[in-house]
Amino acid sequence: MKLYHPDRGEEHDPERIKLVNAAYKILLAYTENYRFSFSEEEFYEQSPEERLRRQFGGDPLWGSR
Repeated sequence: MKLYHPDRGEEHDPERIKLVNAAYKILLAYTENYRFSFSEEEFYEQSPEERLRRQFGGDPLWGSR
């Protein structure tokens, strides 16, 4: 977070910097093995509501009116 960055020139709390760095390491570890996909098939597989909206959205009985 830029607010707590030590290069801002303001007096900073070392404990706060440790907490921010620990949180950053946790997020980095989480996203390191996370696979991002932008394929249309995977999007609809992960978002069943959108798949159903795409499939039945134009239907006068099930779609929006």
